[in-house]
Amino acid sequence: TGLWGLSLNETAADDSVVAAISKLPTLRQVKMRGSKITDASLAEFAKLRELLTLDIGGSAITDAGFKGVVLPKATSLSIHRTGVTDAVLGDIVKQPALTFANVWKTGVTKEGVARALGERPTSLPKLTLQD
Repeated sequence: TGLWGLSLNETAADDSVVAAISKLPTLRQVKMRGSKITDASLAEFAKLRELLTLDIGGSAITDAGFKGVVLPKATSLSIHRTGVTDAVLGDIVKQPALTFANVWKTGVTKEGVARALGERPTSLPKLTLQD
């Protein structure tokens, strides 16, 4: 039992809200698209050991926020319309369970994706990339 999903899309939710929800061990899905979170929230999301889906598109996330962050069970990550670039891809492809990543409308390039996927032991089946 417990809360398994939370949607705070297009709200003023910020890093302090993420710090509070990181204490909810049963959360499997978090949607905070268009919220006010920053890189500081990524380490808090990593505390959610059952997290499967994370949508933080349209936030102030950058490459720096992903350094060393592991989302062990996450299968879906949406970071569209953020400040990430090709530099984030090395961290994304190291996520052990990830099967879908949306990097639409970011600084990620097709060349960066090809390079990163070549470094992953198994392929990431779906990586959405659009100019």
